[in-house]
Amino acid sequence: MGTMQLSSRFPLRVERASTVLLLASALVISCSGGAGSGVALPSITRTIPLPAAGASTIALDEQHNRLYVGAVNKIFVIDGSTDSVWASIDVDTGDFGTSPVLDASTSTIYAANSNGTLSVIDGTTNAITTTLSLAPGGNLTQAVLNASTHKLYASNYQTAILVVDLVSVALAKTIPNTDANFLAVDQSNNKVYVTGYDSGTVSVIDGASDQIVNTIHVGKAYTEDPDGGVVEGSGSGPDGIVVNEATNTIYVANQTDGTFVTVDGQSQTVTRSVPATAGGSGLFWVEISRRAPYPAYATNFLDNTLTAFDRTGAMVGRLSLGAETGSASGVAVSSTTGKIYVVDFGNPLDGDGGYISTPDSSVIVLH
Repeated sequence: MGTMQLSSRFPLRVERASTVLLLASALVISCSGGAGSGVALPSITRTIPLPAAGASTIALDEQHNRLYVGAVNKIFVIDGSTDSVWASIDVDTGDFGTSPVLDASTSTIYAANSNGTLSVIDGTTNAITTTLSLAPGGNLTQAVLNASTHKLYASNYQTAILVVDLVSVALAKTIPNTDANFLAVDQSNNKVYVTGYDSGTVSVIDGASDQIVNTIHVGKAYTEDPDGGVVEGSGSGPDGIVVNEATNTIYVANQTDGTFVTVDGQSQTVTRSVPATAGGSGLFWVEISRRAPYPAYATNFLDNTLTAFDRTGAMVGRLSLGAETGSASGVAVSSTTGKIYVVDFGNPLDGDGGYISTPDSSVIVLH
């Protein structure tokens, strides 16, 4: 079944119209009953402009207080002490940018590019040392790293999960998965989780065998009409996913129906699913926080907001990130400084409703 995404890098729904943006709330929406009730949401302290970047993903280097922002043909390096662009790295990403991941133990950045390549970057010099052609003609959406097993897992959108041996820096295995979307790694239990956008599922990969061993249903699958097309809004559309290893909890952001799903890692069953968006769609990226009071955040690119959740997965507040034409995507949370960094892709629509792959982007800093 085909997806309704314009691109897997920034999964904008085709049915999005400017009227949706005009109706989106620009206010902070408070909720009651959550563990974080009565505690102020973070506020915006700075906006870092990234002109004509098409930026959507972000990786955090806690050790050096740096952030790596994936854009089209470029990775921006942000100094977390000054919250400004410190350097940029030219990368041949393809049309829809790159998703960086950091190996802090070796100061190496791995960038999964939309043209099917993997760029290996020396974090001390910002120089590309190797480029692997993992999926010619493919589209890598994201990569995650298991430093304990020295493996990198890259998602070739709706095709396969590619396993890279970081010792030999070579493709070690291809795991077929016709609905592969975004990834999360659980190093403690040596598992990798893969969202399936069309199927409404999360596939579980055993890191020892690198095989899919379970499928968790986190929402509804898309259905087809009599002509073989996708019925608009029929599925849940799982996108972002993250693992809180301290609690063995998995959080999933369902893009289409706007639900935030909590999964128990031990039983691998859904324990909670809550509505988390105003418009009912657009939930995109999710990240955990190791600092109180909010242990998880998710972005919503349709109304350009950041949503906070308590430890049970209940929504406790949603914060506007500014311009209603923005599109909140990747998010990272520093456990050291408590700062939250959200990548605003920008307005992806031109005046005629066409798609712009490199709109003016920014990184929004909250604290």
